[in-house]
Formats: sequence, C-alpha cells, structure tokens
Amino acid sequence: EEMKSMIKQKPWIRDYLLIFIGTALMSIALKSAFDTKEKHGDIQQQVGHPQRNIPMFFLGIKIMGFGFMAKTIWGTVSLSFWLTVIPVIPLVEGDMVLAVLIGGVIQGTGIGLVFLGRGTTGGTDLVASLIHRYVKHISIARIMQVIDGMIVVIGAFVFGPTKAMYAIVAIYIVGKVTDGLQEGLNYAKA
Repeated sequence: EEMKSMIKQKPWIRDYLLIFIGTALMSIALKSAFDTKEKHGDIQQQVGHPQRNIPMFFLGIKIMGFGFMAKTIWGTVSLSFWLTVIPVIPLVEGDMVLAVLIGGVIQGTGIGLVFLGRGTTGGTDLVASLIHRYVKHISIARIMQVIDGMIVVIGAFVFGPTKAMYAIVAIYIVGKVTDGLQEGLNYAKA
C-alpha cells in the first residue's frame, strides 16, 4: 500500500521501475535465449557501452527533451547493470526455434515495459523513438522492426542466411509482444 501511494504521488517512480524491470527481462533474453557470445567477446562489448550512444543522447535531448533522455540514460545503465549481474540461465540450449520464440517473448516484454516507462535503452529503440516523434502513425515497435531488420539483412553476409532468418522471426515476435503491451492487448486488434 505504501508503495502504491508513493507511486501515485510521484508517477516518475513507476516509469523508472518499469524501465528497471524491463531491462532485467531484456538481459535474460539476451544472455539466456539469444546467442550473444561471439568470437570477439560477449554482449557487454556490443550493448553495454553507453559511450557509443553519446551522439544519439544529444540528439535525443534536442528532439525529446531532458526528461525522456534521463530515462534513456537510466535504461542504458540498467541494461548494462543487468547484463553484468544476471547469469546465463540455460533456457533453450541448442534449440533455435525455442530460442527465437522464448527470447522474442521475453525481449518484447522487456522492451514493452521500457516503452511503458517512457524510456529506451539507447540502442535501436532510441532511434525508433526519435523517428516516431515525426511519424506518429507508425508504432515505435514497427519502426524498430524495420531498423533491426535492415541490420539483420546486412549481418546475413557475415552470419549466414539461416541465422538471419531466425533473427527476422525473433524481431517480428519482439515487435508483436512490444506492441501488445503498449496497446494493452486490445481484443479487437488481436
């Protein structure tokens, strides 16, 4: 009861909690469902470096304002934190189909919670949020699907077409789950 009262008095607390919980789920998906270990190091080298996003942060402040970017910085730091402390949980070892399905649902739920908290994690979700500011008729999740899809198509030359197709399916599932959370799982749309 005390927590509910505090959240009603200070709604920004709810946003930061949603982002924190969402990034924990994203970390579980990245470390335990999706294959994030590569020859050149682990996911922290690829995702966990907020300094790579500094130009986007400044653009975000200009377009979206400091409040939004404070939540994005929180999301970026939270994701890096969770990627450091959450161990790999053997959810779907060796089964790409289950990895795509379970990882997509967990990742989509995590990103959906981050968006419900009105933040991003500083990656393609930040870029999608900035684009969404100018094309409001397309959801952030759909914009993110297009951006991630383009990255996967380019990556297909490195990782091969089979992994690229699995990645495209995962991106689709992530987008559907994210949209579902944002829209409140409206039965008419389902």
